[in-house]
Amino acid sequence: MENNTENQKVITDKKERIIKAATELFYLNGYDNTSIRELAQVAELSVAGVYYFFKDKEEILFDILYKSIIDQYETIKSAINEKDEPQKNIRRIIDYLLEHVLQHKMEISILNRENHRLSEWQREAINEISRKAYSLLKQEFSKFKKLGVMKAKNLSLATFTVFAMTTWFIRWYNPDGPLTIKEIAAEMADNLFNGILKE
Repeated sequence: MENNTENQKVITDKKERIIKAATELFYLNGYDNTSIRELAQVAELSVAGVYYFFKDKEEILFDILYKSIIDQYETIKSAINEKDEPQKNIRRIIDYLLEHVLQHKMEISILNRENHRLSEWQREAINEISRKAYSLLKQEFSKFKKLGVMKAKNLSLATFTVFAMTTWFIRWYNPDGPLTIKEIAAEMADNLFNGILKE
């Protein structure tokens, strides 16, 4: 039993090294400019070792992006407390999403740049999780409408606004700048609610 556990740890470690190496290389050099040989070298494995875990480079790309989208969905889910009012939940979602983007900036950049490399079923698998994440956030906005406090007419637009401002902030965010992540999240939420809620 101990040997099986130890073997599983070795397998997991090797696979994680491949994913880590691929994420860094795809981010820095692009998908096309990264070879399996280079990937294997960075992961400190043989080319055959890489192919033992993944049939091709596309499958590695999918693994990276799918895990990132799953993590985004779980991030939003964990931010929602059914006992809290929607405004508090949405503030928390924005806060959590900014942290998620900081932690996964390479994966998000790869998704935006290399998504077209995936097969149709792979893109659909990722889109399905994205729709679930979108639905969770949209449900919070729908609560405003039920309460009669929302002046914005389009729930989808409000939902996409949150995803847009939290995803793209990484392009201008300066960790040495005057605002902390918490302060940026609070200001984003204030601007959002000032725009969509009645006074």
